[in-house]
Amino acid sequence: MVDGADVIGLPVPEGERYVGRKELARRMGVSVATVDRMVREGMPSETWGMRTRRFLPSRAIAWARTRKERSEAA
Repeated sequence: MVDGADVIGLPVPEGERYVGRKELARRMGVSVATVDRMVREGMPSETWGMRTRRFLPSRAIAWARTRKERSEAA
């Protein structure tokens, strides 16, 4: 299993802003339900307040790519 620690050390593009679930799903070309599943599987994200989850797209997409590469190699 790939955890968020695998991509935490990656540099974040300057000026990158946090996005919500819907925006991340749009950028990744997946459904919001898929983003929610990826979060349960360890996709890096931050919780703001009580329920709002935000993502740095570069880290979330890097996590998903790493996860896909590892599953294809297995």
